[in-house]
Formats: sequence, structure tokens, C-alpha cells
Amino acid sequence: MDAKEAAKRLGVSRNTVLRWIREGKIFATVKNGPYGEQYDIPEEEVEAAKERVNLPVIVQNMDITKFKEAVEQSVKGEISSLRKELEEVKELLRREQEARERAERELAERDLLFAELLKEIQEELKTPWWEKIFKKRKEE
Repeated sequence: MDAKEAAKRLGVSRNTVLRWIREGKIFATVKNGPYGEQYDIPEEEVEAAKERVNLPVIVQNMDITKFKEAVEQSVKGEISSLRKELEEVKELLRREQEARERAERELAERDLLFAELLKEIQEELKTPWWEKIFKKRKEE
């Protein structure tokens, strides 16, 4: 089919179809027509283009109340989904915070143990070696 027919099926202008061909969004071959070269677009390509190209939705002859209800239902569903996702993220953050606090408490406890060991080692190092030897002999 030619660009004019493709444009009609896609609901866009002929110039838009020609631009999409140049941009590579629609595949077309060039063939000789009655007025010179023209694009030949396979029917499958037009159908595929409907999926690939973000075409605007055109609402014609639709009851505005039904349209409004459909939009509201869609929005409510999206909001519900987002709320659920938000609650899941909050729960994950709460668990991560608890784990972080537990790890910090464990580190603080280890720091205290290391500080006590370090103090004992420093006290041990303050005692001269000869006192250590004689002290042990006196105890025997």
C-alpha cells in the first residue's frame, strides 16, 4: 500500500508516515508509480507499526461518563498498586533499619570487649619483665 493508505489506517497524516519511513520506524520499499517513485509499505508493516509507534488514542462517539468512569477505575487501580508497593518498600526499609541497629549494637559490644582486652594488654606491658619473673617465683 502507499503512504496515503498507510496514514489512513494508522490515523496519522501522510507526512507523518513519510517521516516515520525516513526515521526507520516503518519499513518500505520504493517502486515506480504513475507519477514517479513512491513508497510501497507491506500491510504487515502497518500492523507492526501500530505496536511500535506510540499512537495517540482517539476517542470518538464515546459517552463521556463511561470514559470518565473507565479513567477513574484505571487511576484507582494504579493508586492501589502504588500503595501496595509503597507498603512493601516501607516494610523492607523497616527490616533493614532493624538489621542495621542490631549490627551497630553488636559492633559496640565488640568495641567494648576489644577496649577491655587492649587495657589488659597495656597494663601487662607496663609491668617490667623482671617483675613478672620474680612475681611468678614468689607465688610458687
